[in-house]
Amino acid sequence: MEIDIASLAFSVITATFTGYIALIGLRFTAKPHLRCSVTPDLNDTVFRCGETIRIEIMLNNRGHWYGNPVATDVHVWFDLDPRFEPIVLHSGWADEHEYRDTRIGKGGAKTIRAKGLISTYGLPPERMRLTVKVPDSPGEYSGTIITISGEGSHDVDPLTFRVVS
Repeated sequence: MEIDIASLAFSVITATFTGYIALIGLRFTAKPHLRCSVTPDLNDTVFRCGETIRIEIMLNNRGHWYGNPVATDVHVWFDLDPRFEPIVLHSGWADEHEYRDTRIGKGGAKTIRAKGLISTYGLPPERMRLTVKVPDSPGEYSGTIITISGEGSHDVDPLTFRVVS
């Protein structure tokens, strides 16, 4: 009887220790959990043909229940319909970083990129402001926000712009 109780106690201690070691390993191998939110809400907003608009994007590191790693060297690509004209992209709370280099990306999309961002769980999100000229013809246009961190975390957010005359 004494051996059974000792064996049970040893098994419980071993299982608890193994679970603890697994949780520690999970915390150290966790990747950041990045999400972007866009203001104004593009689903509820209609833009006029040819107008210049400013979109605010908040990059948030949401973390996981088991770990909250920092996202470093984050690159954010804004792929827009070729009929859009990206003017400038600012990042940082004081708009201290400015990007004007627009390139042709996948599928002929116009691409502008912010790079070297850092997002930490528990701190305010990283803010980006994109100034862009809307196409001259009415319609529904698409775009994408692609986010990749140095730790391998990534996020893809589709955008839809409604343009009226």
